[in-house]
Amino acid sequence: MKKNFLVLLLLLPCFVHAGQSDCGFIRDLDQQAYCRAVYGSGQSQCGFIRDNDLQAICRAHTGGGASQCGFIRDRDMQSQCRAGTR
Repeated sequence: MKKNFLVLLLLLPCFVHAGQSDCGFIRDLDQQAYCRAVYGSGQSQCGFIRDNDLQAICRAHTGGGASQCGFIRDRDMQSQCRAGTR
């Protein structure tokens, strides 16, 4: 899961033209909720994410800011989260 997530974070800037309707094609429910949150529905979708680290990143990327990154246990993901919210 973490490798897939890190790949998603690295590719996130490439998907800026993706629409929220494209999120429905994602099979992983956590990734689908993250996609919906980032591309339209906002922070409320982050609550549907079961993975705590991904949920914190979701909140950070949808307006919660870098302070949400502190809830991430994985140090590399935490640093990447902070870098992406500045």
